[in-house]
This record gives sequence, structure tokens and C-alpha cells, in this order.
Amino acid sequence: MRKFIRNPTTKCFLARDGSWTTNVGSALEIFTYDEARTACDRHKARDCELYYCIGRAPSNIDFALPMDRLGKDSKGAKGRQ
Repeated sequence: MRKFIRNPTTKCFLARDGSWTTNVGSALEIFTYDEARTACDRHKARDCELYYCIGRAPSNIDFALPMDRLGKDSKGAKGRQ
């Protein structure tokens, strides 16, 4: 499973250079929640979601979780993502 930062309104993914893209191949792949928060802070990305891509390309079985909810649930729980 691959993870990306996605804008829920535009459905675009955060790219490696900080821009937004519809191409998952150009998107910044995320491995941990902390890495996702750091990338959002670095690129000033707000109101994002963590997008879980089950296969090699986006499909109807993928899912996304709002990052603000993840932050509230995981604060103070070191290692839990």
C-alpha cells in the first residue's frame, strides 16, 4: 500500500517539488504520518488528507483519512500512525 498527501477538494496529490499533480507517478510518496506532517508544513499545504493507494494506481478501493483527525488521534502516542 502506498500513501500520498491529497487535497480533498481538487483530488490532486502533493508533488515532490511542492506543486500539486493529478499524476500519482509524480506525487511525493509518504511512509509515516510524521513525514506527511513535515511535508505539509514545508510546502504550506493545508486541509489535506492522507490517501492510501491499494494498487499501483488510484482506484475505487483506495481510501483517505483527513490529516487533522489523524493528528488529534495520534498526538502523544509515539509510534502510532
